[in-house]
Formats: sequence, structure tokens, C-alpha cells
Amino acid sequence: MNGFDRIGRRLFRLPHHHPLREVVAIIDRTDRRTLSQLLKNDCSRVFSIR
Repeated sequence: MNGFDRIGRRLFRLPHHHPLREVVAIIDRTDRRTLSQLLKNDCSRVFSIR
């Protein structure tokens, strides 16, 4: 995955709904702690992915 912006975080959640897909790497300049906070507090997660 290239980038962990709003769309990247939504794509990151896809394997939860589609078990045949797997995220193996995230390419981003931001440190891990900030990325985990963005994922945890992401306001776009209220929308479902179908």
C-alpha cells in the first residue's frame, strides 16, 4: 500500500471483509505511532466498505 491517507486507511480495512486479501506493507513517511493513532481515530471508519 502506497500511502496511509484517508483512502489508504479504508483500503487497509478491506482484508477484514475480504479474507483472501492481505496487506503486506505500508509505504509512508510518517512514523508508526502516528499512523496507528490515525487508524484508531479515523473518522472515515463510520462508513462501511462493501
